[in-house]
Amino acid sequence: MNASKLLAAPAGFARRVFVWSWKELRERLPVVIGILVALPLLYVLAITTFATHLSTAPADKLELTLAGITLLLVWFGLAGDTLAGEVMGGGPSLVRRQPHGMLSLFVAKLLVLGAVTLGLAWYAQYVFSWTWQVLAREPLPASAARTFQDRLANGTNAGLMMTWLALPLLSWPLVTGAWIGRSGAASLAALLLVLGIGGGALAALHGVPWLLGWSWTETVRNVGLGLGALGVLAALASWTVGWSRQRRAFTPALVGALVVVVPTLAIGGWAYADYRAWSTLRVDQDLRIAEAYLGRDGQSIWAMVHKGVAYADGKPIGYYRDLPGAVGVYGSQRGTPVQAWRIDLVTHQIDVLNGGREGGLLPPPSTNSTHRVGSPEPLGPFPVMTLRSGSTDWETLDITWYDTASSTPVAQLPIFFRDGRVDALLTAGLREMATQRDAEGNRVWVRDGELEREGAERPPRTRIERVPTYANIPWVPIPGGWVHGVRGGVPAGRNFRSTITTVDGESYDLGQHAGIAHYFLDATTILERKIIKTEGGRRSGLVISDLRTGDELARYESPPWFAPSGIPGRLLRGLSVDGHMVLRLWDPITDQLEPVTWLGPSPDLAPEEQASLFGMQGPGGRQVLHLTAHPPHPRGASTRQVGMAVFDPVAKTARLVLDHCLDVRTYFGLDADDSIVAIEDCRRIVRHGPEVGQREVLFPFSDEGAGR
Repeated sequence: MNASKLLAAPAGFARRVFVWSWKELRERLPVVIGILVALPLLYVLAITTFATHLSTAPADKLELTLAGITLLLVWFGLAGDTLAGEVMGGGPSLVRRQPHGMLSLFVAKLLVLGAVTLGLAWYAQYVFSWTWQVLAREPLPASAARTFQDRLANGTNAGLMMTWLALPLLSWPLVTGAWIGRSGAASLAALLLVLGIGGGALAALHGVPWLLGWSWTETVRNVGLGLGALGVLAALASWTVGWSRQRRAFTPALVGALVVVVPTLAIGGWAYADYRAWSTLRVDQDLRIAEAYLGRDGQSIWAMVHKGVAYADGKPIGYYRDLPGAVGVYGSQRGTPVQAWRIDLVTHQIDVLNGGREGGLLPPPSTNSTHRVGSPEPLGPFPVMTLRSGSTDWETLDITWYDTASSTPVAQLPIFFRDGRVDALLTAGLREMATQRDAEGNRVWVRDGELEREGAERPPRTRIERVPTYANIPWVPIPGGWVHGVRGGVPAGRNFRSTITTVDGESYDLGQHAGIAHYFLDATTILERKIIKTEGGRRSGLVISDLRTGDELARYESPPWFAPSGIPGRLLRGLSVDGHMVLRLWDPITDQLEPVTWLGPSPDLAPEEQASLFGMQGPGGRQVLHLTAHPPHPRGASTRQVGMAVFDPVAKTARLVLDHCLDVRTYFGLDADDSIVAIEDCRRIVRHGPEVGQREVLFPFSDEGAGR
């Protein structure tokens, strides 16, 4: 008995919905038939006139166009009159007197509108395909090796896949149709409402795309679904509340407007508050450090900081999309634009550069190019720093120059342009960073593609001038000189000769060695990885030759692991002796070894293990070494991290600083006591060493509670 009463109400409601749906479908049938007839006629006209152009159009755009035409016909032909027709007649007086009659009629109209829209969307795509086969000789456009018909059959048709967007949008003519008695006016008013609310939301997300972690497809989908839910609620309130007791349009309009305005203002207020919270970068647990550089004063760090994902723009992105050495991070990620900060480690003062606008710090042009042969970019400090604007247009890109001892800009000029202020700043910086010395002990460096010598610097420019194009060809330092005209180990251009230039100014062609060089012992001697003939066949070996004469000086069929030492004619090798790793300076021409003294404990190395080294140049020619060990057999066996050490080529000493290896992208500084400065977990700047196990958080500062 009770169960039958509980089921009676839903059954009665479903019966009323079915009856009203059938009645609604019969009333809309003439308009539906008109659309069914109009679509083939439109297609015949379009195909006979523009078949050639349509055949070469992108398939997805053609499919979306067909879906858009169908949506417009339904919008103005059906949706606008669904409730407006009832309003024009003074409202459904009979339904108003029935219990829950207004609700059941609304649900019936919504169901019919949705079913008709889906049916017409499929009909529009299939009819176009059939009409094309009858009238056109050209093939329909294909996408991803699938024809128009295949995409339609397997459900990958872009127009059908976007039909979900039409369904929620069609609720808005129901909203305005409950306010306005004329279908045409209701359709136009609904279009204005959708553009005002949805367009405003998309515009806001375009201005601050990191506000929500959505890709563009997700943004359109979520905004569309949100609009649809809001439209259904507003139409339901306008119809069931506004027209249940009165026939005047003012009450339905007021009720529906309140439903639209209140959620819109609430969501807008939340979005603004969220924008304010995310647009202000503070030293808190959400702050991330993308990259950092040391200033020449030894107490400042120039860092690029953000929240969330760096350079997030609301779509699947690469983590450093505008920077070399990118690390791919894919998926919908939320983040803020990147700001440049100068952090004073002594005074704990933070200066936000570029007015807090997005920008990118770049190390200045130097003789130490990121395209080095044999060694990566040397560790700081950098006397000079540049900041580029957020623009990606090279014609309008500005560069701001700084002396790293201060956050006050020295000059702001278009990219590739210099003046006297920048020349003086850059010359002083290159002099301070110079690692090359001539026979008299004077520092030698390269500026704008020309050698400069300490005490004989070229005078600064007297006006703003563009840097010559050849000055952008990298000069890569090698012991005793530079190799230039080479990018990443290959010649920079067909019309540019790859050459070697010594610190004394002597130059000669690099010739055929340009593309296969592995390391330079000095400005005259090169080591190359080559396929050489041996008694056991052909294998990879090491050949050492004189660049000037072409004579072969030595070769190794099974070359050992080695790293650059910073000493001309010498390389570093790691050997296992009595369970410890020992470092030796190796002369590959004579195969002689010289000892290197460990300052403190030496790392362990099993007798059967071999040591491999990777070096990065630091201040004063010191090398930061990654120490790894691996068994000699089988080939390709996994390696074991031994730690990181600092090698001093002058004293011929080494110090173990870490018992593990840091990612090469995270450490950026080397102190005078051999401590390594690194970014840890994208959250902290940490000093490791000089003893193994020593660790000090430099930033965030401990007095701010974020240094742990």
